[in-house]
Amino acid sequence: MKRFAIALTALTLTAGSVAAAPAGADNERPEAFPTRIEAAQAVTVDAGTVLTQAELDRSGLKADTQLSITDFSGEKPVDTYTR
Repeated sequence: MKRFAIALTALTLTAGSVAAAPAGADNERPEAFPTRIEAAQAVTVDAGTVLTQAELDRSGLKADTQLSITDFSGEKPVDTYTR
């Protein structure tokens, strides 16, 4: 009886580990259609509104330098371009 219990336990552990193993590189719940994000428009803003002082110093830009950034907000109204 003890051998039967040990064999049954080993079989259960083996079957459980095989069932838990990933079956390829698929997602757990893949989406039917991948979502694509497209740039709605390009916007020009002051560098000081989107970059910190450390980033401005590192890049050699002044706070009033105009930068062209991409707006991904889509249909939502945009307040400001600050962090």
